[in-house]
Amino acid sequence: MNRYRKAIPTQDEAGRIQKTTLLRKHISPPGNRARIKSLDNLTRILSDTFESDFSLIALIDGINVYYLSCQGISLSELPRDITPCPHALHNPGKITYVADASKDIRFRDLPTVTSYPFWKTYVGMPIVVDGAPVGVVVSAYCKVRRKSLSYTQRAIMCLIAKAAADTLTLNSTVCKLQNIVDEMKISSKREQQFISTMAHELRTPTNAILGFTELLKSELQRGDMKEIEKHTDSIQFGAEILARTVNEVLDWAKLRSGKVHLDKTCENVGALVQTLHAFHSTSAARKGVELVLNLGDGIPDSVLVDRHKIAQLLNNLLSNAIKFTPSDKTVEVGLDFVVLNDEWKSPKEVIVVGPLATSSFANWKDAKRKNGVGKREAKRDFVGHKRGREEAVKTISTLRENEAHFALIIRVIDQGCGIAKDRIHAIFQRYEQGEPSTTRKHGGTGLGLSIVKRLLEMLKGHLFVQSSASGSSFTMLIPTKLGLVGAQQGHDETQRKRKRTTKNEPIEVPEDISILAAEDDLMSRKLLVKFLDRLGVKGAKVYKDGKELIDAVKGLHMTRPDRMMLVITDVNMPRLCGGDVLLEMKQMKLNHRPQVLAVTASAEDVKHDFDMVLDKPLRLKSLREALVSSIAKMIE
Repeated sequence: MNRYRKAIPTQDEAGRIQKTTLLRKHISPPGNRARIKSLDNLTRILSDTFESDFSLIALIDGINVYYLSCQGISLSELPRDITPCPHALHNPGKITYVADASKDIRFRDLPTVTSYPFWKTYVGMPIVVDGAPVGVVVSAYCKVRRKSLSYTQRAIMCLIAKAAADTLTLNSTVCKLQNIVDEMKISSKREQQFISTMAHELRTPTNAILGFTELLKSELQRGDMKEIEKHTDSIQFGAEILARTVNEVLDWAKLRSGKVHLDKTCENVGALVQTLHAFHSTSAARKGVELVLNLGDGIPDSVLVDRHKIAQLLNNLLSNAIKFTPSDKTVEVGLDFVVLNDEWKSPKEVIVVGPLATSSFANWKDAKRKNGVGKREAKRDFVGHKRGREEAVKTISTLRENEAHFALIIRVIDQGCGIAKDRIHAIFQRYEQGEPSTTRKHGGTGLGLSIVKRLLEMLKGHLFVQSSASGSSFTMLIPTKLGLVGAQQGHDETQRKRKRTTKNEPIEVPEDISILAAEDDLMSRKLLVKFLDRLGVKGAKVYKDGKELIDAVKGLHMTRPDRMMLVITDVNMPRLCGGDVLLEMKQMKLNHRPQVLAVTASAEDVKHDFDMVLDKPLRLKSLREALVSSIAKMIE
């Protein structure tokens, strides 16, 4: 039985150990250890000053004493509980002097006192770094020393403890700077690779667009409609790749700058996933890949989420899955809504290598049954479909009280080449892909999964990754809340509007509504005119800047004050920008509130309260949806 007393932990023992561990980490590499050779000079001075049998400088963590420099003895490390050193940590700035260890109850039974190196007289002082006693400087004797310490010896002991602390701090600082330099070199190399990749990713579709455009011109003269259709399809495909590449870079830049913010609204996530599935089915079919959709039972119609962020996440994962899955194989996308139970513990990491444990949550359908919803009704997608609004609100309130958390589970499973386990975390860093040859073989910027990680951090979600040679599985868990029951009707109406806008019939613009637009870029202005004409919008006026647009609005208000106005404006224009157009229109005393739509290449930078913001590149479908929605609001 050990009869010696262990040293009592210091007041902030955890912080002290953390600091010691960091200092040891910076000393471990051979090149770094050479920088602390000056500690040997300090132990020599100690031995000469105290005329001791041995002197040492050591770091102490929660387990061991690590000897950095020794004179008169050869030690590397010992368990902390068998040495006197930890007892000195309690006296920062003071010297611990033990005249005869064999008579001190703290030390007399220590193995280092009763056997080699047979310490008898001990003189020690803490090494203090950033307020934490991380180690000690020691001079010791194998025989009892009867003399008391002189003033000179005490002063030198204090100076050496301070010099040891400065040496360790300097070494740590140099190591940190070296790490920064190394990281900068790695980052610079990655950025150079990224620029090279971007040059390829931009030039390749641009080359296709220009080449097929040239061929299209010659085919127009020949009138071969089949060839013309093939060339236009190729041009559109190249433009889509180009737009996706540019969007990835812009999304990453916005995330890094901190300009991206959450905008949660009540959304029908099931309908959103179905829309994205339909969108990606085209590119999957083009490659010969089958895209399968699996929606879980009873997904609520109204869930509080950031629609744009969910779409970004799924777009990135689906694009990757289709890209890496060979033809004649399958990609699966799935959605479930679950209730997290008391066993659920949120992982510390955003990216988790391994499966999502289903024991941590309950099926949404089962949760509804538990709270009094009928068996048949529980299978439906929302508790309010049959029971009516009042009873549905009551049921949802009960669920909110009884169940702490809800979550969306979104899965994307591919049949690609898989990812090596030691590379899984790496692919979520910017510019990184699974293997160096990936870019050459499959293309891409290497930013998609790093964007996924950043977005999940914002949403407080997690991604569970499993991979093998036969494919990979990405499962997102995103915490959420139930939307308002009344919001369901709004979603149904929104869906009906969206379905109407997919038809090819002309948009019906009431006679008392005037459509005015402004776009300073000539090509974009021509495109907007063509889009409006294709949508059947007659009589729309398109101006070349905000000043001309405002003059037209003022003139129309003076001559026909009862007319309603729908305004489409570019955000960045000379003379008068889109934001100023909106402010001037608000200051006018118009008889009817206008609908003002912004068109911009940087939606996140729009700081004004436009009724709707459309992203560039502008698509015919999105313009149709915006016009139909705006006109519906104006005639309500």
